[in-house]
Amino acid sequence: MSETTTNQRTDALRQELRETSWIERKYHRSLELNKNRPALGESIPNECYTEEFVKSKAQILKKKPLRLKEYQHLQNAFLQSEENINAFLSVDNALHALVRELSGCNPDLQLAAANCCCNLALGNSKACNVLAKAAGPYLLATLDSLNYNLMDICIWTIGNLAAGSEKAFEIVYAQGCLRLLISLLRECDLTLLPSVIYATMHCVYAGYEHIQDSEIVHVTKAIVCRQSHYHDPNTLWLLAILSSKSTCVEHILILLSSLIEYLHNATKSEFSDVVQVTAVVRILANVICETTGEAVDALFNNPKHTETETQLLLNKLLMQPHLHLQKETLWLIGNLYNHPSLRHREQARSLICTLSSLRQAALSTGASL
Repeated sequence: MSETTTNQRTDALRQELRETSWIERKYHRSLELNKNRPALGESIPNECYTEEFVKSKAQILKKKPLRLKEYQHLQNAFLQSEENINAFLSVDNALHALVRELSGCNPDLQLAAANCCCNLALGNSKACNVLAKAAGPYLLATLDSLNYNLMDICIWTIGNLAAGSEKAFEIVYAQGCLRLLISLLRECDLTLLPSVIYATMHCVYAGYEHIQDSEIVHVTKAIVCRQSHYHDPNTLWLLAILSSKSTCVEHILILLSSLIEYLHNATKSEFSDVVQVTAVVRILANVICETTGEAVDALFNNPKHTETETQLLLNKLLMQPHLHLQKETLWLIGNLYNHPSLRHREQARSLICTLSSLRQAALSTGASL
């Protein structure tokens, strides 16, 4: 696998995450609000908020804390539209007033302010950069808190900042966010783990070119130790990013049998979880060309599955209507075909020649055989 080709696949991964990032962040923020509703108070559905409403609340906030219900209105307004986010940030010192409550001593106001910050981080890159500078140190300070509700929201906010702007990531990275996230990955309570994985995934994606290899390895070791969560989509995409780093491959190998088993099981539902399946195929494609042949053996010489079952798996992946999944499968097959080990290369080519769906998938995606 050439360095140019590897870079192209990395760029493709970054583009996929970039295109879906804002939708995913907004969707998960809605879930997070619902999950934490007992702590947040009564939901306020079917409200329409204007920029004038947001500015009026920002002006009040500059002078004194809002009532809790007003914070709920404000956070919902941020979730409703980017224009409302920009309206709030256009009011001088409004953000500093919000950070005042985040860094204060009242836990209810801290949580309310954190929720507002989390939704502000759904804004454009400029909004994320401003928020990272103003609130970053206080968000990170909560990661040592015993208030799990507050920690959860602040971790999500860090993830949203990294997803929204590489510059915002660089700001919180310089403040030590990745070191704290790695520590949480290793030992945090299971209730916090999905949020930690979400934030780590977006930080690793945003900082792919900046993070030191030693830190990337620490992230990999930490996530591998949380094997029980490997079916989580964010975990799989984090592993997909990590697997494109050669320094991480040996640590991911321990998960390979479980991931291959996941793919075999997914054939029974016709790969209905296409997001997870795509990530697993990406991981497998990146890891399969490691030089020892351990990854190829896990796929082809698996005691749980016959060669015919492996052939069926690859054919079904090639037959999927999703072009991106077909491309990932072709990438996997190409790496198998060119494996550095002669024995494993010959075994792979022998099976590849029997794939009845290969030519059609190549034609559909414009790939050359």
